[in-house]
Amino acid sequence: MKTRATLFILIAVVFLLLLTSCGQKNEPTVTNTETDSPEVIAATAVVVATEELIVTEAVVVTDAGVNAEELMNTRCTTCHALSRVTSKKATIEQWQSIVERMVTKGAVLTEEEQKALIEYLAANYK
Repeated sequence: MKTRATLFILIAVVFLLLLTSCGQKNEPTVTNTETDSPEVIAATAVVVATEELIVTEAVVVTDAGVNAEELMNTRCTTCHALSRVTSKKATIEQWQSIVERMVTKGAVLTEEEQKALIEYLAANYK
């Protein structure tokens, strides 16, 4: 009887340890260098550094002033969590297919915005 109780307690402890280690993952914080203050950007950089996350990113801004990162942060997140976009890895052809499919499903993007977004996604999420 004592062995069963010990075994039960051991299994319960292991279960609780597994349960507590399955926490939610944090999404990287996104800053906007055009609108956020230097303090916010610096604070975000500290948070990112303390999470040991290294992000290299190319921001695509077209001649017409289309900011592709802003498009991703505003238009894609109308229907999706940002992590759904940022966790995907694809070639430029695959991103083009994905963006075109999203437009057929209702995403509102001009031709120029689509081009900028595709280039941005291909440069940053490959």
